[in-house]
Amino acid sequence: MPQQISAIPIFCAQPGYLPTLATMTDPGSHPMTQRGRRADLVLRIGVGVTALGLLFSVIALVPLAIPSWTPPGWLWFAAMVIGVGLIIMIIGLVLSARGRRRRS
Repeated sequence: MPQQISAIPIFCAQPGYLPTLATMTDPGSHPMTQRGRRADLVLRIGVGVTALGLLFSVIALVPLAIPSWTPPGWLWFAAMVIGVGLIIMIIGLVLSARGRRRRS
């Protein structure tokens, strides 16, 4: 079965390696070091925390549309989780960059 070429250029560590949808979803087929997996996990956790913070922020802003509803006080602090998620994502990006620099 020939490999499919996507319209978006993908830059990989191994020359000649062209990932397809099947190999991108299979974690065992992509050449990634333990450090790369850890950086990917940290980045994904940061995205999840940021999304949760965005959800809390939208819920906290509901009283602008429905003035009769007052949100609980803890919701405003939960909305600040966005910043924590962004910090976690930046740490994941730094770990990924350090891992790539050590491989090259």
